[in-house]
Amino acid sequence: MTSAATLATYGSALLLEHRVGEHVDLVVLAVAVAAMLGSARRAGDRRDRLASFVVIPLSAAVAAEIGSLMTRHPLAGDTLFTLAISSPIWMRRFGARVGQAGAMTTVPLVAILISPVPPQSGASHVLWVAVAATIALGWVTAAEHVAQTVGSLRLAVPRAAALVRTDAARTKSGPLTARLRPSTRMAVQMAASAGLAFAIGRALFPGHWNWMVLTAYIVCSGNRGRADVLYKGVLRVVGASVGTAAAGALASRFAPGDPLSIVAIFAVLFVAGWLRPFNYAYWAGCITGALALLYGYFGQAGAHLLGERLEEILVGAVLAILASSLVLPIKTRNVFRQRAATALAALSDILTALRSQPAELKRHQRRFATAVAELEQIEPPLRAYRRLLWRFRQRPSAVDAIDVFRTCRRAAEAIASRATADPNRIRDLGMIIADTSMLVASARRQLGNRETHVLVPQDPSVELERCCVPPPATDQLGRAMAELHGAVRQLPQLLGSR
Repeated sequence: MTSAATLATYGSALLLEHRVGEHVDLVVLAVAVAAMLGSARRAGDRRDRLASFVVIPLSAAVAAEIGSLMTRHPLAGDTLFTLAISSPIWMRRFGARVGQAGAMTTVPLVAILISPVPPQSGASHVLWVAVAATIALGWVTAAEHVAQTVGSLRLAVPRAAALVRTDAARTKSGPLTARLRPSTRMAVQMAASAGLAFAIGRALFPGHWNWMVLTAYIVCSGNRGRADVLYKGVLRVVGASVGTAAAGALASRFAPGDPLSIVAIFAVLFVAGWLRPFNYAYWAGCITGALALLYGYFGQAGAHLLGERLEEILVGAVLAILASSLVLPIKTRNVFRQRAATALAALSDILTALRSQPAELKRHQRRFATAVAELEQIEPPLRAYRRLLWRFRQRPSAVDAIDVFRTCRRAAEAIASRATADPNRIRDLGMIIADTSMLVASARRQLGNRETHVLVPQDPSVELERCCVPPPATDQLGRAMAELHGAVRQLPQLLGSR
């Protein structure tokens, strides 16, 4: 659906550009907004989507002014851009709705970086930029409505999943960082990486500095800890290198302005959306390849530009990694602990509701599913780290705990779907429910102890040995409860061995 919305936006913006006599950067900006806006709005609810019809045009107008200032007064424009791109991250402290609005304001700003022609100044140009962004928003909204109608997209995402929950992941790394919220640290990291990318990019690559800034933003955004930024940086470099090389070879077959190159760009965007769920490297390669084709369409192609782009991508990724590692860093271990604690709290509420509040069971089960999904967001870098050091560190890790949480989620879904239909069976399972609750409490104590690396329950003879092995069950509710109990039994040891 994103590809369809982007294609429709391209046709509409092209028609608008011909009618009003604006520059082609209007088309590029509208297409970029449409390509990025789907993922930016998907985490919001209906109110967020209504608010986007105000936020997106206004932020597009502001972005056009900043883009124009970046060409006339680079220092002032770069400074404003850096503040504008990092401020929405800081705004997350004011709640999910404000954070979601802030995330949408960054879309036109990033689109300014993608536009190969600097935006022109003037009130009329700013007005038409806002109109083009609104057109893109309209097509994205229409595509979302169609996808929701046919059932291929679920727009009602739980509010807990709207933003990355790093604000609760406080650290003990020092007096200063202990007082700073993670959203503040992430905003400072973004400002540092973008600011350095502007300074180094304009000094070393004055004609194409935007590639470095774009890479620094992409790698540093959505920071889920140092390991996540390092992982994205490596994949960004690898994927972008392959994508740029492939697109450079393909772009040489098209003359500047060849309409067939536009067809190739949309084909690559379609493949990018299809491959993105499999691995970030595929998406990075395809998006970078599409941008390379776009620049080739405007006559910016050649072997020297290919090498320059790869250098800028590499330097931009390194700057983002250094900023996240050295400037008020967020430890991945603390992010995991915070998200695991959220998941355990939701699981404890499921077990409590199972015995006393069956009507609340579905709500707590959805909270738990959301919490496990947030744990899965930080799984790829942790799994890559374990594969890299498997020969040297063959002991349970956070990845094993996430696998167990995934099993718990499957069992909790089955329990929530069957428990309300058979309340008498819940009373029969009272002992195993109580034992599972006790194990969850033990896991939460293990997770709360930050002083040691290898933790044990306070009283193993009471906490673990007492937990019975559930008898074989033939009904679905009994089997699901036994599966949940068996999975939860592993959590105290796994969370204590990190």
